[in-house]
Amino acid sequence: MRHRNLTLAAAALGGALLIPQTASAAIYKVVQASHSSNAAKTDLPYQGTSSARWSIAPRTKEANNRFSVSRGGGLLFGAGSVNVKGVFDAQASSDTDSCSLSAPTGSDEYPAVAPMPLILALTKDPQGRPTFAFTGIRATLGNPYFGTGCSTSLTGEPDTDVTNLKRVKASLFRKKAFTIRLAGSTAEGGIAYRYSTVLKFKRLRR
Repeated sequence: MRHRNLTLAAAALGGALLIPQTASAAIYKVVQASHSSNAAKTDLPYQGTSSARWSIAPRTKEANNRFSVSRGGGLLFGAGSVNVKGVFDAQASSDTDSCSLSAPTGSDEYPAVAPMPLILALTKDPQGRPTFAFTGIRATLGNPYFGTGCSTSLTGEPDTDVTNLKRVKASLFRKKAFTIRLAGSTAEGGIAYRYSTVLKFKRLRR
C-alpha cells in the first residue's frame, strides 16, 4: 500500500519540474511534523500489536524541511521533504512462534520499517482535485522480518489513501500558515487501528 504514495509523490515531483518559469511559487517551512499510530489484533492463537511514532528532526541536505508550491498555466503542484526521527515497534505470537522488534530511525538491523525522511507532494487526483500526500512509516502488523508463525492477514488495516492522503482546497496554499491533519480509528477484519498525523507549515517567501 505504501507504494501508491511513493508513486503519487514522484508524479508531483516530476510535474513540478514541468511548471512554466512564469509560475508563481511559495516556499513553506515545515514547523511541525508528528505522527502516532497503533494496530492490534487477537485471533487466537495469533496475537499481535504494532506502533509507530515520529516527529520532526533538524533539517539535512537531503531533507530540508521545506515545501514548495507552484502555480502556473492552470497547474498547481508542490514538493518537499521533512526529516523525522522516531521508532517502529511490533510484537506477535502464535502457537508456533514469538517475534518482537524495535526499529528506531537509522536502524541497521531493521531498516525497512525504521522511520525515515518524508516526501511531501501536492498534485491533482483523476477528478482534478488538489491532493496532498506524504510518505511515512506507520503501524502495521506486517513486516519483512517476522516469519510465518508471526504473520496474519492485514485486511482491516486502513489504506494509505486514508492515512497518508488528503484532498484539499487550492486556497489553502494562499495562506501564510496552514495545518494539515489526518486522524481516525477503524475496527475491521479483527484489527483495531488508530492514527494521527499533524503537519504545520509557515510561508517563508512567495
